[in-house]
Amino acid sequence: MPSSKTLHYTEQEIIGEELEKAGLTDLLFVGGTDFYSLADLRKLSLLDFDKINKPKYTAVALFEKIKEQIDQGKTLEEIISAYENQPPSFETQEKLSKQTPKRPVLN
Repeated sequence: MPSSKTLHYTEQEIIGEELEKAGLTDLLFVGGTDFYSLADLRKLSLLDFDKINKPKYTAVALFEKIKEQIDQGKTLEEIISAYENQPPSFETQEKLSKQTPKRPVLN
């Protein structure tokens, strides 16, 4: 019998595949809620897909950028330092300025 970690990973894979088939992969980047609540919000037209923060790079694209720089002779520390010292891109600054403050959670 698979362990609960294995089962949990398998469930995530199935959910990801089904969301991809339905064209709803953006929902994978929403945290702090369950899919039932997301479905209800979508039915009520209260879920704005344009406001879901998606990562700029996929892990593969980021790995390729890092590998390219390592192949050029840079150390991992140099690469990380260069990224840490970069100012946010214009796109990131624009998104941050448009974000609304989070509402407090009511108990």
